[in-house]
Amino acid sequence: MSGDCTCCGGVHEGNGRPIANRPGLPALSYRAGTHGSFLEAMKARLSSARYTALGGLKTRQGDDPAIALLDAWAMVADVLTFYQERIANEGFLRTATERRSILELARLVGYELRPGVAATTYLAYALDEDRSVTPPKPSVVTIPAGSRAQSIPEPGQLPQSFETAEPLVARSSWNALKPRPTRPQTFTSVLERGLYLKGVATGLKVHDPLLIDFAGRHTVPFRVAGVFPDPPNERTHVTLRLWKTFADLRAAVRAAMAMFERLAVDDTIPTPAANVSEELFKLLDRFLKEVTAGCRRMVVSSSSFQPQACMKMR
Repeated sequence: MSGDCTCCGGVHEGNGRPIANRPGLPALSYRAGTHGSFLEAMKARLSSARYTALGGLKTRQGDDPAIALLDAWAMVADVLTFYQERIANEGFLRTATERRSILELARLVGYELRPGVAATTYLAYALDEDRSVTPPKPSVVTIPAGSRAQSIPEPGQLPQSFETAEPLVARSSWNALKPRPTRPQTFTSVLERGLYLKGVATGLKVHDPLLIDFAGRHTVPFRVAGVFPDPPNERTHVTLRLWKTFADLRAAVRAAMAMFERLAVDDTIPTPAANVSEELFKLLDRFLKEVTAGCRRMVVSSSSFQPQACMKMR
């Protein structure tokens, strides 16, 4: 027979469980005993030499009042040790299961959890017309705050409930309203984000001159910096860089001519400065006419983003 066998050791007074736990466990074992171990330990103490007054109590039957009292106290010890173990588990971040425990543990290092924020969504209500009269007339309904709506869950998920935050006036005539998918093109938007044209075959190439008339308000010359077709959306994105206006070009030439006239006092220049200026302005006028004639002209409406509002005049 093995010397390690303890099956014949009997029940002892201090029959309790060890409460030491190794590191890294997902849960702590912290109960000193259970109902059965507590009851057996108390029964064993009835025979202890330290309690000679109880020597006459020979019965160990559960229906005896003395044993029933021990049974009741064993149940109390069982409940107390259960909650003691749960409290010990809540004292560590790895084993805690209650949100309040995590909150208090985080506060020990100066971290405070943010308050919860409710999810938000946008709802679209569709109303039926009032068909109690002929012809049917549009209906107007005030949807009160707190009206509940439920999402359609994906497979394996649960529906989510939402409530309206404030009263909403709904009309059946608004059923046909749709969000605007585009926005107006203006001089600022064209300069910052480029121009959007309908279709992918625009015929534009990089460095092409482009004269844009912004709904008759002002006309601005541009150079095409990039052409990016967008077939899925049936449009083309054209990036532009601002071209100097004709007036700016004339002013630059005038400044150059003024500087040239100051240098023309030198006898080494045989041609009079006035004649040179006159010839240059003639060349400039002819150049501007040729540029204007060869420039693609587009009229961009500021009230619509749709490319069909862009018209090629040349």
